[in-house]
This record gives sequence, structure tokens and C-alpha cells, in this order.
Amino acid sequence: RKPPQKSSGVFKQSSLSGVPVPVLTVAIRRTLDLFGTESRFEQMAEPILKWVGGKRQLLSDLRSRFPIKYDQYHEPFIGGGAVFFELEPTTGSINDLNRRLITFYKIIRDHPDQLIKENQRHSYDEDYYYDARDRFNKLHTLDERSVKQEIEEASLMLYLNRTGYNG
Repeated sequence: RKPPQKSSGVFKQSSLSGVPVPVLTVAIRRTLDLFGTESRFEQMAEPILKWVGGKRQLLSDLRSRFPIKYDQYHEPFIGGGAVFFELEPTTGSINDLNRRLITFYKIIRDHPDQLIKENQRHSYDEDYYYDARDRFNKLHTLDERSVKQEIEEASLMLYLNRTGYNG
């Protein structure tokens, strides 16, 4: 596996440049399998997160407005990534002002197996949910985090998103 590339995105601290789409989409598909979401390996990857302002319902209209051919795709505000995963570009960058969101996508790209393992630890009961939310919020207060803590944060983000936002 190639080491992560340095960001050349618009938002230097919150961007992911040169996204290897096949690696990212396969990791997302494998992660979704843990949540009982049907795998569709022959089709596009689904957005893994539900996101306020998501473009999922607008995809057919938006798709008709994109050029048929382009060299690179640069997403300024990735959010849940509906447009990105619909287009499945081969090169480009994803960006967002939300540092936790970009870290989430970096973990999917760079540490998919560790993220999947971490996702398997979650429990689906009310007490666990609130403990997970408290831990997620505590991780956000740290100035610096280890890779292990970033993996935990990414896993908690996915868990909370899937269980707490109409998940």
C-alpha cells in the first residue's frame, strides 16, 4: 500500500488529495456490510454517512449537469459524499471544513481493516449509545490524537451516525 499523499486541497488541514477511489469504495462497502447494508460490489459505493444537506435525492438532476468527460474531480465540501460516490472519479481530492469528517475518510482509506475491527465492538443499547457519544465528544477535545484514537473516533462517528440520525 502506498503511503498517504500530502494534501494539495483547498483546505490544507482538512483535505484528502489523490483519493484512490477503488480502495476507498471497497473499504466503505466492507464497512457497510457490518451494518447489514446490502453489498453491491458490481455497482457504485453508497455514501457511508447520512449527512445534513446530502445530495442523494438530487443525484439524477445533478448528474445531468456534470461534463461527460473530465480529468480530475475536486469536491470542496464532501459531507456524506453522495456526488463523489455517484461519479467514482479516478483522481482528485475531497475536502471539508470538518476536520473529523476528513479524518474519517482518511481512516477508511488508510486503515480499513482496523476500522472494521473497531466497528465490531459496538453494542446497540441505550446506555452504550450515550457512553459512545460521550467518548466521541471527549476525543474531539484532544489537541493531538494517535492513529488508534483516530480509528476509534472514526468508528464512533459511523456508529453514532448510523444509530442516532434516523439510522
